[in-house]
Amino acid sequence: MPLEAQFAFADLLPHLEQDPDTVTEAHGLDVPGPVRMRSTVLPGTLAVFLISDTTGEISLVQVTTIP
Repeated sequence: MPLEAQFAFADLLPHLEQDPDTVTEAHGLDVPGPVRMRSTVLPGTLAVFLISDTTGEISLVQVTTIP
């Protein structure tokens, strides 16, 4: 992950813990449920998260470099 994206990711973490839906957007199908995929664009990077409403856990599942 590029350095700028790493800094942006560190800034994003507290917001993800508070309300992940405000700092991410639906990734793939936007379906309600106990587990959802969300994504956000960081400098030069697309980060995809798996969010569990049941446990409150947020997992980073994919990081893709974008031009």
